[in-house]
Amino acid sequence: MRKNTVFSVALTACLTLSGAASAATVVNFDDGAEGNLDGSKVFSGLVSVDGNGDTLGLYNSNCNGNGSTQFGVSCTGGDPDLASGTAFGTDPQGLVLIIEENPGDSTPDDSRFGGTISFSFAQAVIMNAITLLDLDRDFTNMMFTFFFEGGGSTTTGLPADVTLLGTKTGDNSLRRYVFGDMGAITGFDLTTTDSGAVASLELTPVPLPAAGWLLIGGLGGLVAMKRRKAKV
Repeated sequence: MRKNTVFSVALTACLTLSGAASAATVVNFDDGAEGNLDGSKVFSGLVSVDGNGDTLGLYNSNCNGNGSTQFGVSCTGGDPDLASGTAFGTDPQGLVLIIEENPGDSTPDDSRFGGTISFSFAQAVIMNAITLLDLDRDFTNMMFTFFFEGGGSTTTGLPADVTLLGTKTGDNSLRRYVFGDMGAITGFDLTTTDSGAVASLELTPVPLPAAGWLLIGGLGGLVAMKRRKAKV
């Protein structure tokens, strides 16, 4: 195989690797367990969360909100307005992330006073969208502080690009907010003075070009070794 052919193969492999790394990822919280979260927790191997001194919890939203069961699950924590599913015209959201109102209680319930949840990523990502459950009072006091890969940060409110998912606009409402491309981030803080839950994040991991160049370098080294052997 000629040198330029080998290089072409290596470059193709590099681009393929980068393309695979940049696939959009939906991160929910179903790899956790319902109840209080002690300390930080990693979801989907990519997103780690921390309550900044508050206790976080996971609420099983697959219930119909009136005390009986939906999908075989009863609402817990005395907070049926965190339910999702066909009763509200939405897809069931499974476990959703909340700030605990009563951390010592064994059943999760979101705090009416809110707080701050810190999200950090195992690698830099593009923030595409966030889906929030049960925003029923104050939309203006929810703020995002994004931390950029190259340093620096910016603080903004909820994006204007929003889709109401389902039939509810108050309790049990489900909304998907889409962010414009602000560049690669390593994490963000979500601060609110109201109740509610994070149902999912939509992220695009930023490709790691170093891996591709290492691949090219390795293949180039093999080519050089082959040429030296041929001369001998």
